[in-house]
Amino acid sequence: TPPFAGFEQGRRAMQAGDYRRARDLFEAEVARSPHCPELHFWLALAHLQLGQTRDARDHLQAAMENSTSPAQHAIYAGKLQRLKAAVH
Repeated sequence: TPPFAGFEQGRRAMQAGDYRRARDLFEAEVARSPHCPELHFWLALAHLQLGQTRDARDHLQAAMENSTSPAQHAIYAGKLQRLKAAVH
């Protein structure tokens, strides 16, 4: 399987509204590349669409922790804060 093939398929599944398939595809990609913040971000979005806020929060946290620049870290930190505020 080519690198990030599941990521592209997951994005297409998200666009089609098939969030369960997207989640499964993103989970497989995260298993292959656990330190890629963008994969964690997209997996968080799929979880959020499925109403799985705890999992969404966990993957946003992982995206933030694996970010490679201060700017990227700040973006994920802001998204995580908004999610926490919305859930509480």
